[in-house]
Amino acid sequence: KAVTATGIILGSGLVDNYVLSSTTATGRADVTPAPLTVTAINDAKFVTQTDSAGYAGYAITGLLGNDTAISTGIAAGVSLARSNPTTNLAAVYNGVLQLSGSATIGNYAVSYVPGNYTIVPAGQLLVKTTSTNTLYGTASANPIASVSYLDANSNTISNLSLSSQAVVNGVTVYTYADGVSGTASFAALPTGLTTSAGGRVNVGSYGLAAEQFSKTTNNLTSNTATVTGNLTVQPLAVTVAATSGTTTYNGTTQTQIITSGILNGDAVAVSGMVSQRNAGSYNSALTVSGTDARNYSVSTVNSNLTINPALLTPTFVAADKVYDGNTAASLTAIDNRFSGDVLTVSATGNFADKNVGSPKPVVVSGISLSGADARNYRVSPTGNSTSASITRLAQVSWVGGTTGSWFDPANWAGAAVPDLANVANVSIPAGVTVSFDNSPVGTAQGGQVQIDSLGTAGSLAVTSGALNVGSGGVQLNTLTQSGGALTSSGVLTVDRLIQTGGRLTGLIKVTGQPDNEAPVVAEPRLAQSQMPYRVTVVKLPAEGKSGLVHIEIKDALVDQQIALPQPLREWIADSAAVIYSDDLDAIGTPSVRLAPGGVLYVMALADALASPVILKSTTGELVLRIFRAP
Repeated sequence: KAVTATGIILGSGLVDNYVLSSTTATGRADVTPAPLTVTAINDAKFVTQTDSAGYAGYAITGLLGNDTAISTGIAAGVSLARSNPTTNLAAVYNGVLQLSGSATIGNYAVSYVPGNYTIVPAGQLLVKTTSTNTLYGTASANPIASVSYLDANSNTISNLSLSSQAVVNGVTVYTYADGVSGTASFAALPTGLTTSAGGRVNVGSYGLAAEQFSKTTNNLTSNTATVTGNLTVQPLAVTVAATSGTTTYNGTTQTQIITSGILNGDAVAVSGMVSQRNAGSYNSALTVSGTDARNYSVSTVNSNLTINPALLTPTFVAADKVYDGNTAASLTAIDNRFSGDVLTVSATGNFADKNVGSPKPVVVSGISLSGADARNYRVSPTGNSTSASITRLAQVSWVGGTTGSWFDPANWAGAAVPDLANVANVSIPAGVTVSFDNSPVGTAQGGQVQIDSLGTAGSLAVTSGALNVGSGGVQLNTLTQSGGALTSSGVLTVDRLIQTGGRLTGLIKVTGQPDNEAPVVAEPRLAQSQMPYRVTVVKLPAEGKSGLVHIEIKDALVDQQIALPQPLREWIADSAAVIYSDDLDAIGTPSVRLAPGGVLYVMALADALASPVILKSTTGELVLRIFRAP
């Protein structure tokens, strides 16, 4: 038969990996006949009587819904006859009431059960009952239709009348009087019955027998009685329904609530209800089984159970990191998952910028879930930010070519460009000339650069910007400056210094530069505005070569007492240097005098000394250029 399925949904498994092409489908399936039992009702007659037409009939068990014997064709298709119709001796003839008919009638597969026929002798009580249909689980008794016996003397049938009835231990005992002075008492009870686990009579058709029989009349010569009729127990119609609903994932298996009319104690199991742990939409497929299931006519109502994903609220903790030139942050997620769930929370963390700072905001984005239980959660849209620190990188080395920009991240190990104050110590290898030009590339940032030291064998060309070096100082092969500002708190040692512009501040040692290449300070400036003077050692005298010192004086209109740097004081003391100069003031007093301990006295000057002051010794000379700071 053609079957059309509608309302198809994906209910379990990796549902996120699939999309239904349609929510309907067609196919074919077999509908097999339902089982049906037709039972011949036990009947009887006295030896003097003829068989009754149709005997006591038959009982049907197993009809479904509104089906009847007529509507199904059973009434027309089934016949009843006695297999020994010529036998009329008093006796009980088991199974002689035979049913005949097709094995399949309409939508039913029919089973036929024969009945017993009793030919009752004279002097024996015959109790005829009205065959009764009752529902499983309902107490019922067959109404008594007649009570009679065949008088052996007169060969006539005498009917008894009900005298009384009483219920003893749940059994109704009837007492019938013969109209003279005698009585007969009995209970008409079903025989051969079986019961369910709940103690109820199982579905079926049962013959009757006289129990608790007694008599006080001499008209009955037999101590037994024959009872006709059947008690037929029909299946109880019940509806087994799965309750639909929507719930939220909780880490445990959740099962639909089932309602049914199954009676207490019966061995009936209901299966096929939704019992799922994972989030999803599921349909029930109810079935009923068990030894007592045959006692019910079951209608099932299936429904849907939806388990929605639980709300996962992760809290992200960003790890502190050492400056690496990028904004990436390493995240660890702490969340409210249910115990035992296999779940990985992934996200991308980025600091607000790449620079050193504490604490710094970290933006969390791209949150995703993976793992066996990922489908059971949805991520909270809030709380996705945190903070952490970026600490200064201790040292970075040049990895670019023989030339290149200081401000290009690609030129530094790990792309950790030493801009701003992000790196402590910078290493430039031999054979490399780095251009410091305050022109950032990519993620680099322009502005004043603050480092602790710069070295050790490479060269630097400063054209613009500001580079401040701490107490670790500078050690380079060649320093070229045409602009910008380079300041060093430590000693600035170079083999060669070429300065055509910019500002150079610090204690400078030029170790290998010839005299004719002595640098010129194009724009002398005071290193610190609050200081009255600045001394710049361009080159110390060594190996017979002249040294060079620039002295800038803030207030040149007054006399100045200038303390020379320690290396100069040592050279003066070791070489017994003295001033060699013809520069005199207006009244013939020398403009510059050298006092013990390396203290230099400079008289007030309007702009600069007319000529350099020269300190001479047996090992060389030192040229002092004295300026008034512009």
